[in-house]
Amino acid sequence: MIKKEKEEVKNQIVGLIKELESEIAEFAENYQTVAPDNAIGRLTRMEAMQAQNINNATLNNKRKRLIRLKDTLGKIDSPHFGECKACGEEIEINRLRASPEANVCSECIRQNQKN
Repeated sequence: MIKKEKEEVKNQIVGLIKELESEIAEFAENYQTVAPDNAIGRLTRMEAMQAQNINNATLNNKRKRLIRLKDTLGKIDSPHFGECKACGEEIEINRLRASPEANVCSECIRQNQKN
């Protein structure tokens, strides 16, 4: 991977981290638990609980991605950054642009899906 591409991916990661931190803060601020003694109708309460579960899953996914991105940012200056963990080949730049935290190349993913 050339220096320019690595810098591009690094800037993308920094931007994604800021975006995710903002989204997580906003999500957590707007997130409200459904109290068991809340006097709303049965169906409305069930819908609120379902929405709460969806919000929890979304928030957890955002937090997990944030952790992966921060981990990736810490490793970006490593000489092995951008190498596939499975085969050792370089991960395609388009794959890293789409998912900067990717640590496996597209070919290894395809091979794994066949098995």
